[in-house]
Amino acid sequence: MLNEVTPPEGRLTRRDSQRKYRAILAAGTKLFIERGFVQTSMDAVSQEASVSKRTVYVHFNSKEELFSAVVRALCNEVVPEEVSHLGSPEGGPLEVLTELGTVFLTSIYTPEMVSLFQMIASDSRQFPEIGKMFLDGPVRRSQGIIQAYLQAQMKLGKLHFKQPDLAAVQFMGMLKTDLQMRLLFSQKIKLTRAKLHEIAACTADLFLHGAAPRR
Repeated sequence: MLNEVTPPEGRLTRRDSQRKYRAILAAGTKLFIERGFVQTSMDAVSQEASVSKRTVYVHFNSKEELFSAVVRALCNEVVPEEVSHLGSPEGGPLEVLTELGTVFLTSIYTPEMVSLFQMIASDSRQFPEIGKMFLDGPVRRSQGIIQAYLQAQMKLGKLHFKQPDLAAVQFMGMLKTDLQMRLLFSQKIKLTRAKLHEIAACTADLFLHGAAPRR
């Protein structure tokens, strides 16, 4: 444990406060992903962040609050901001869904995100609210972007779905293929953006056109 003497929060400059907040969040992210919630202590977080334990509690009232902040921050990386503009009605459905799928797969199959999924799957058994936070955040947001695009195409008369919300969920499920399970089970897989683009393109084609021969 470090013996850093930290002045009351009111005497910290805004820059110092923000710097320490970021350091604590980064330390929590590293330790929670490596050890999970139960095995991570606030003492370990303070040591990793090079701040006093009191400083950690100035910014986060409890380990649960820190964990929630870490999960929220990581969840924001699952659906990057660059995806939102891709869901505009312009562009052919095959091209747009391929690009959306490629960006999505590229973001969720990084080593950090795979570790996040593994951590949430493990710790949500004890803390189901963590799993709910992830479902209500990046999962619902991803589905919402796809659903909004499908509905926009329906209004233009280019696509038709009985249940566009279900269709969005189905498209997201098809995108993941078996790669997600293989990665969650810690199987060594060499992934490239070109490979993920190929998966996204095949998925979009199958989703839009089915498997029957085309006349």
